[in-house]
Amino acid sequence: RQHTTGIVSNYSDASPYVGENIHPDDGYWIARAMMYGDAPGASGAPPTADRNRNVDYFHSSFVDVVLGGLFGIRGSPTGAYLIVNPLYNGTFAVDNLLYHGREVGVSRGSYG
Repeated sequence: RQHTTGIVSNYSDASPYVGENIHPDDGYWIARAMMYGDAPGASGAPPTADRNRNVDYFHSSFVDVVLGGLFGIRGSPTGAYLIVNPLYNGTFAVDNLLYHGREVGVSRGSYG
């Protein structure tokens, strides 16, 4: 059941969606429900001003795991440059990666 809940909860209005924390039994996004004032026990609290902050919360997704973990593409601590230190030892290429407003391409391996 948990696996199915996780898959279904990664979408909102048929678009990919990743929130901060999901209720393990009921399958709703806890922080989002609290921000909209409809969480169980919220006592009708009004929505918060930042209630739509989760729409850009995509860093915990599969794409981030592949790019940041497997391919080792990460921003420097200052954000001035990219660091590439892949765990994957094979050939790969990433194009059209947007980093601070610039499109970047990263490749590794032998290309014939």
